Amino acid sequence: MVEVEDNENTSTDITSSPAWGKLTGLPQPGHLRELFSSDPDRGARFVLELADLRVDFAKQRIDDAILAALIEVAEAGGVERRRDAMFAGEHINTTEDRPVLHIALRAPAGVSITIDGTDVVHAVHDVLRRMGSFADRVRDGSWTGSTGQRIRSVVNIGIGGSDLGPAMAYRALIAYRHPEITAHFVSNVDGADITGVAHFRRTINARLRTALMARDPGCVVPGCGQTKGLEIDHVVPFALGGPTALANLARLCRHHHGLKTRHDWALRGGPGNWEFVPPPTPLEAGAGGRARGKSPPPAGGL
Repeated sequence: MVEVEDNENTSTDITSSPAWGKLTGLPQPGHLRELFSSDPDRGARFVLELADLRVDFAKQRIDDAILAALIEVAEAGGVERRRDAMFAGEHINTTEDRPVLHIALRAPAGVSITIDGTDVVHAVHDVLRRMGSFADRVRDGSWTGSTGQRIRSVVNIGIGGSDLGPAMAYRALIAYRHPEITAHFVSNVDGADITGVAHFRRTINARLRTALMARDPGCVVPGCGQTKGLEIDHVVPFALGGPTALANLARLCRHHHGLKTRHDWALRGGPGNWEFVPPPTPLEAGAGGRARGKSPPPAGGL
């Protein structure tokens, strides 16, 4: 049901109006080929232009009668009156008892729009300038994250238009995005949506992988020497905040990788000085200590 408010602010069903009945009673126009063939001027008549906006509805299955009936429906629904109320700053958002400020967000600088006695356009453009400055600093790398590194991921969290609008703009302009910045969109209250974004930075790019292979030609665990079937692992686990950076990555054979990821062994030290540390015994764990100096079990036997 489509509802509108009459002059007394009571809701009425537009589909019960005479204008709606007239619209739905009109015959459906034929194929577009027939419409263009019978009306050579259709391509010019069914086009509206306003500023840099061009609306072409010639390729919709409408004719003059349907267009006139649609206008009557809009008049019956008070569209023009409510448009004027929006521009006048009236509180047409009845749910929150406030004006609708879309027009102020889109107004050029210098235009005056007074809402509840205040010209809001100046405040809007002040925020837009600060947003632009922030975006420029993120793009040039001068605005950094908590690690001091440039921001490489931007996460938009929103539902409905707060997701679809930014996502549409990003995808439309993706050819012009900064090569080192990727946008992500989270619109689901299910944790899986944000988990996928959280693990995005875990991906190891080709340049980092090449540098790691050159530094670690074999398993870094002392005495191992395995050079085939190696896994790349985070020294400080990614889940604990370990960055995907060369200084926090090491190559392990599958045996030692399994010990680390499934049996709580840990890498300590750094290139040329690695130590593979076993998990603490229950007694040591209770005392807050960690056993050191034990040799890992041989490959193939846990």
